[in-house]
Amino acid sequence: MNHNLEYLRLLKIPVWQVRGQEVSETVEPLIYEEVLPATESITASAIMPMMDDHPQEIQSVSNIATALHAQAVTSVENCTACKLHNGRTQVITGKGSPAAKIVVITEAPTFNEDVAGELFAEEAGKLFENILKSIGYRMEDVYITPYVKCAPYQLFITEAEEAQCHQHLMNELNEIQPQKVLLLGRNVAKYLLKATQSFDAVRNQSAHLNILDKAVSVYVSYNPYQLLKFPEEKRKVWNDIKKMMK
Repeated sequence: MNHNLEYLRLLKIPVWQVRGQEVSETVEPLIYEEVLPATESITASAIMPMMDDHPQEIQSVSNIATALHAQAVTSVENCTACKLHNGRTQVITGKGSPAAKIVVITEAPTFNEDVAGELFAEEAGKLFENILKSIGYRMEDVYITPYVKCAPYQLFITEAEEAQCHQHLMNELNEIQPQKVLLLGRNVAKYLLKATQSFDAVRNQSAHLNILDKAVSVYVSYNPYQLLKFPEEKRKVWNDIKKMMK
């Protein structure tokens, strides 16, 4: 099935067609296209993890990666760098393929995710599975991680708390070295891209993250929890996903 039609079917977006006439293979959702602003570039600098040099030891790349992963997991699970650790049930780290070409970075864990111990609990997970399915991906094909690892039991996350957790995220990105990064949500886009514009303006701009001195393309869209509250925004998500897959 055509990817456009598959997306519309999975997310229950209606398609208009002439009675008695088959839907075109190039069908698009019936929406008014926004006039996009001139493309601008947003750059977010990444801090590289500190590593001790051991010139006398010869290690394989796979052994080094395994050691780094174990060290990073232990570090984040025991992290007490900011006040967020006081209210958490558990640390929510990334899940998915360690060889993923696409890394999805989402908002801080919700209460339900904190209790369940995984991202995108219940309906949000089903919705995101359908979004991935529409472009031929599965959850196991990507790597999904929150930009802040502990659920915030407060009204907002402070910039200091975001900064304290930043290195945990960069350790994940440095290890996976994705080809593309998808940011889902207003807060994660604002923090990682240092964006001051409206969310829709950020969605329509060109951006990248520096991962191990490589500029990796970044795309921005709505978080599944936002879509559950505002299902009319699913049409915008389709445009965002198409842009990422070009």
